[in-house]
Amino acid sequence: MLNSTQNKINFLFLFILLFTGCSSEESNPTRTDFGIFSVINETTIEMDGVINSSSLRNFNALIENYPEVNLINIFEVDGSDDDDINLLLSKRVHDLNISTRLVDDGLIASGGVDFFFSRSSKNKRD
Repeated sequence: MLNSTQNKINFLFLFILLFTGCSSEESNPTRTDFGIFSVINETTIEMDGVINSSSLRNFNALIENYPEVNLINIFEVDGSDDDDINLLLSKRVHDLNISTRLVDDGLIASGGVDFFFSRSSKNKRD
């Protein structure tokens, strides 16, 4: 009886491990992530998450690898954990002339709004 119970527990553990161990991001080999930024193609990236102390460093690494980026699609940015980094990141995006776009059903709040207006495509004077 104990052996049967142990086998059921082992099977359940293996089942959980197999079906929760892989995220959808891992199954998309074309996706490249830099913290809260994800590369979609040579000119477009996505942003999803809270701006934190590593966001500027991650963004700079992304730009080093993908210098042709000209659009950031924002999905959900609730704010920032580091206001200084948020302002530096916003200035960097502005200086690089990269447009920001809030996707349909996207959400921004607090520092996310500040970042959005760093170079909003609706805000450009071209």
